[in-house]
Formats: sequence, structure tokens, C-alpha cells
Amino acid sequence: MDGYKAFTARMARRSRKKKARKNDCAIFTCYLMKRVVLNQDFSAKVDSDVMNRFKAELIEALVTPTLS
Repeated sequence: MDGYKAFTARMARRSRKKKARKNDCAIFTCYLMKRVVLNQDFSAKVDSDVMNRFKAELIEALVTPTLS
């Protein structure tokens, strides 16, 4: 029974970590989107240069935590 309890505790910890990481990514995505929108005039479309920079930052932000 002790082995089972240890296993379930380990799985719960892993699940919480994964949720936290997903949440961090979501928060960061919102932050970047706000930055992109606030730096632009609302009537103007977001130009491709800004969008490409946003994509690059987002990819970097999502990939970096998994590598470290």
C-alpha cells in the first residue's frame, strides 16, 4: 500500500507541475498579445513584422522552459 500511495503522490505532483507550466505559457501569451495590441493603433491591422516578432518571442518562450 505504501508503494501505491507514493506513486499516486508522485503522479499528483507531476500533474500540478504540468498544469503550472501550461498556465505560465497562457499568461505569457496574454502578456505578449496585450503588448502587440497596445503598441499598435486599434484601427490599424497588426503588420507582419510585429506579428513575426511576436511569433518568434512566443516560440522562444515556450521552448526555453522545456530545455532548461
